[in-house]
Amino acid sequence: MLHFFARQLLDFYELRRSVHEELVFTANIGDAHTVGFTAAQDDLRRLSAKIDALDQSLSFASRSFLHWRGYDLANAAGGLRGLSNNIGRAGYNKAYSRFEVQTGLRLPADDTAERLERLRQAEERRENREE
Repeated sequence: MLHFFARQLLDFYELRRSVHEELVFTANIGDAHTVGFTAAQDDLRRLSAKIDALDQSLSFASRSFLHWRGYDLANAAGGLRGLSNNIGRAGYNKAYSRFEVQTGLRLPADDTAERLERLRQAEERRENREE
């Protein structure tokens, strides 16, 4: 029983490390014409699928432990999907997706909730002026 619990946690922490590495590696990917753009999208989606699969297959004890430690795998998986869709863009959606991944996996966050809110409001004002 202990081996089963420990194996699931080890799998989680290895996947968490891979996600952190990918976030650092893809932080400055430009638009769709940038070398590595498609690979970055695919890698982020694959990591999202792996986190989602792990989340669905965790035992009750492992899921409870990770929740108790403050991890939110569903938000992290959703954030990775969002980031893969917004990788070539700047602004709120990309920043929010990264923030969801970082907070869901308790990684160092690039932004704060307050800064994201200011960014969202600024984009909203800019869109309203364009209309």
